Amino acid sequence: MSGPLFWRKTTVLAEVETTYGTDAAPTGAHAIRIKDASCVPLDGQVIDRGYVRGFMGASEKTHVAVHRSSKFACELSGSGTAGIIPGYGPLLRCVGLGETIRSAASTVQASPGTPAAGNTGTLTYAMGAAYAGTVDRVATITCTTAGASGAAKVTVAAPAVDGATAYNVANVTVTTGTPLALPGGATIMPTVGTALAVGDSWTIALGAALTRYHPVSDDFESGSIYFFKSGILYRQRGTRGNATLSFTEKDVPKISFDTKGMWERPLDQSPPTPAPVGFTKGLVLSRDNTPVASLFGVDIVLTSLEVNLGNSFEYKDRPNQAEVILARPGTTASIKFRYPKLADFDVEMAAHDDLTGALHIVHGTAAGNVVDLSALRVQITEPKQEQDGEEVACSATLTFLPSDAGNDDFTLTAR
Repeated sequence: MSGPLFWRKTTVLAEVETTYGTDAAPTGAHAIRIKDASCVPLDGQVIDRGYVRGFMGASEKTHVAVHRSSKFACELSGSGTAGIIPGYGPLLRCVGLGETIRSAASTVQASPGTPAAGNTGTLTYAMGAAYAGTVDRVATITCTTAGASGAAKVTVAAPAVDGATAYNVANVTVTTGTPLALPGGATIMPTVGTALAVGDSWTIALGAALTRYHPVSDDFESGSIYFFKSGILYRQRGTRGNATLSFTEKDVPKISFDTKGMWERPLDQSPPTPAPVGFTKGLVLSRDNTPVASLFGVDIVLTSLEVNLGNSFEYKDRPNQAEVILARPGTTASIKFRYPKLADFDVEMAAHDDLTGALHIVHGTAAGNVVDLSALRVQITEPKQEQDGEEVACSATLTFLPSDAGNDDFTLTAR
């Protein structure tokens, strides 16, 4: 008799498919740093053949719509390098989200920025060092001493935004070919054409390197999951599903995936050596680690937030189709926070009047390990008071609403 299978000996690999159901063949570099993993090797329904015979007894059963399902979670954190896809990125693309990447090379607005109307001098530039900040901001270059290259002086300024302090450096000489410093470590290599005049100004947008995910409404992607359990491979092609984001005090935020895919015969096979890429150590939800937690533009003392993407997903097996059908009825969340004073935020009236407002969570402070959840239009419903130790807490439901443009219910950004 062989030995037992061990529950903890679990490895999950995942990669996006180019064509639905065509094996993406994930490798050890596609390993997911998982927790709470489980697999249903043979999922589906069972029908009774219902034979009528001249005696009592059971009829045979038959499995239909046979597929495979799996669930697992991973810490919600950055990739370690801003602008690099987080390790769970391929899975987000399998749960109805599109992906946009802003690399380090695209963090500084292209020359000539945005010149002010009425400028008499000309200033163009090439990008030097990339912007290393964690929030988007705008730098303004204003000429304070007129002159040509090597003589003109400017002030470089940017207002404070989302925890980034104001930037203001005066009397900077502008010389063609000499780096000009901007906020967040960015530099440009200027070229002065026509001599600058006092008051000439240019704004330059600086965008944090990031990977951003947002809802889509068609052309849903799929993935291949290799679920290894103690030396057995359960391969799951054509994977789609749902995800839940959880932020809880005294814990590391996580993202949980619930998926279905096509069934295949299990194989005796050891996993490749896992070499997870795009994962970094998650941070505990706290004051220092979570600099922004706001609802309707008001800072809140957050106890917990659980965001459910709300996807429906069902495996269909019929002539000319064997596929997980995904739909996106809408994203909702349950939230609990310290009940605010009426002068700060009248939660009850916001619910009563069907108002909408923004939800914004920024978790992490260092570039490469910042996760930003932003929803511009959430509706708060069913607010209730609860006891939380000696404090009064508010628990409520949030509904994430798209604009008329659609597919902008929320964004999840790793930067």
